Amino acid sequence: MHKYSKAERPAYQRWFRPLFFCLAFILLALALACSRTAENPATNVASNDPDQLLQQMSAKLGQAKKLSFKVDRKLDAALAEGRNIAESAQIEISVSRPGKFQANSTSKDNARQIFFDGQNLSIYDETMKLYATAPVAGTIDEAVAKVDAKFGFTPPLAEFILSDPYKALNPQIKSKTYKGKETIAGVECHHLSLVGEVADSELWIGAADLLPHKLVATFKDREGSPQLQADFSGWNLAPTLDDKLFTFVAPKDAEKIEMLTEAQMEEIAAKESAAPESAAPQKAKTPLPGKKGI
Repeated sequence: MHKYSKAERPAYQRWFRPLFFCLAFILLALALACSRTAENPATNVASNDPDQLLQQMSAKLGQAKKLSFKVDRKLDAALAEGRNIAESAQIEISVSRPGKFQANSTSKDNARQIFFDGQNLSIYDETMKLYATAPVAGTIDEAVAKVDAKFGFTPPLAEFILSDPYKALNPQIKSKTYKGKETIAGVECHHLSLVGEVADSELWIGAADLLPHKLVATFKDREGSPQLQADFSGWNLAPTLDDKLFTFVAPKDAEKIEMLTEAQMEEIAAKESAAPESAAPQKAKTPLPGKKGI
């Protein structure tokens, strides 16, 4: 396995932030699409009431002690950090509340994983054989807050697994419209159109299971109004999950690197921008994992 020099390592250490970039768009767009979970959502919902439908969807996700699902995610080029072509990835999420989650992401170029077992957060790039682990003890809610404060990122799809789903981004919703029923991948769904501050979203919620089945978000704050499409499948709100699934065990051929804090990232960036071109650290020839998409 190639060992990266000290000059090369800062570039590779930066991949932790882009690792979450693409998945964060799914989090953002779906959160924009969903209003805050009602404390006592109505059991009988009018099929043409988008707010009530969103409340029930939110409540169903929030009440699940364990859940697993898959996402087939497609990003326009403008949303793919560091690239100029569209990207796609298949993502699998497993959650055991209150303190465990795990995510796998596979694309044409990469395979990546994130683990949280209640004590440590670990990120592993299987393609590049690089990993990092940081001590982060507590519930999922506490871990997300700590990681954001120290490392400057939010774990993928975090709003799905917090104790109060969608609370953080819900205020950005401006309006909701019911568009009727449509069939998505063989499932009858309610089609909702939602206008947000950052993105306008089309969301399809299963008529029978009240779970999200498709999301198309158009980002208004980016040139060309690029889109994200997320196709959800494999929903299981009572999966059998072995605790070993959430604990990362480093492969023997993997190399451990430091998970840089936000302050360290800013310091490195400042030094590199100030250094003359001839004195700048040599960049690794292999593209950064974050530039290949998640």
